[in-house]
Amino acid sequence: MDPPGHDATPKIRVLVADDEEVIAETLATILGLAGYDVCAVYGGEAALKLLDLFKPDLVITDVSMPGVTGMEVASAAHMALPRCKILLFTGHASLHNLLRTSSTEGVSFDLITKPIRPADLLKLLKLTLRSNHPALLVPIDTDEENIH
Repeated sequence: MDPPGHDATPKIRVLVADDEEVIAETLATILGLAGYDVCAVYGGEAALKLLDLFKPDLVITDVSMPGVTGMEVASAAHMALPRCKILLFTGHASLHNLLRTSSTEGVSFDLITKPIRPADLLKLLKLTLRSNHPALLVPIDTDEENIH
């Protein structure tokens, strides 16, 4: 029997990677308050190091980071943790068209442009985590134009 206050259901583990510390911390705070177990890092190299240690169920990463890019993080996560879901963020609208038409190692990733409202982010995460598609091929029904 579990002690009082102990939740028998393990929390969903989310790794957030963004070279802009304020963005990574803001996303981590939003997700933490929503009940996710979150680890925020400030670059691709740090994200790669934590994949094996943290073993996330979901990776949210910025596409454009110096050094190891978000696409490289996404590919490594997909290879190391095939059931891990991956969400790519970008502040650059031009990258959206590139990602829509390209694949990384045979896997297409969904892309979200910054900024995104917290409610829309949480809605997207719930849909993504319920999906059977590790590449996030989940249709998003929202009134926000920044979710694709």
